[in-house]
Amino acid sequence: MGLSELASVSFLALWGAVLVDVYLTDSRFVRQGPKWCWMIFVALLPIFGAVGWMLLGRPFFTVRRDPVVREPVIGPEDTPAWAAFVAGLADNERAQRPD
Repeated sequence: MGLSELASVSFLALWGAVLVDVYLTDSRFVRQGPKWCWMIFVALLPIFGAVGWMLLGRPFFTVRRDPVVREPVIGPEDTPAWAAFVAGLADNERAQRPD
């Protein structure tokens, strides 16, 4: 395997990796333009597109979980069972109080 074959295989591997990276990146985190535009740019201009994506379009961080969607945290005092418990305590206290 000569140097030209090695360069060709390296170029195709880089190009494929960048295309997959653009495809798998969530469109909310893409910098400098929409995701579809980056796909076209990388597909039509492989070298400049790959370098441009790495420098300008790729997010600064890797998203493992969706940071925007969060489960609401509900404490025990915010549940209907807690409200019923407190109301029962107040009724019990009133019933036990001598007038």
